[in-house]
Amino acid sequence: MSGGGEGETTHLPAHLQKFFKVTLGMEWPEASEGGLRAIGGAWAGFAQALKGFEGDVGVGASGVERALEGAFG
Repeated sequence: MSGGGEGETTHLPAHLQKFFKVTLGMEWPEASEGGLRAIGGAWAGFAQALKGFEGDVGVGASGVERALEGAFG
């Protein structure tokens, strides 16, 4: 097994891939572990940024609710 760097792809030996194919019915996915960590970090940063908007969304949502009160149509 090799890989682990951001630009490197993890490759499993052929006999191990065959084992997964027989036991799981599919090959083990090969991907860049570092790249996956970077994507995870980006999503975590995005989630943190969204927390700043949480209060604003609540205020906006209550405004919509007030606007929809009363007679419709």
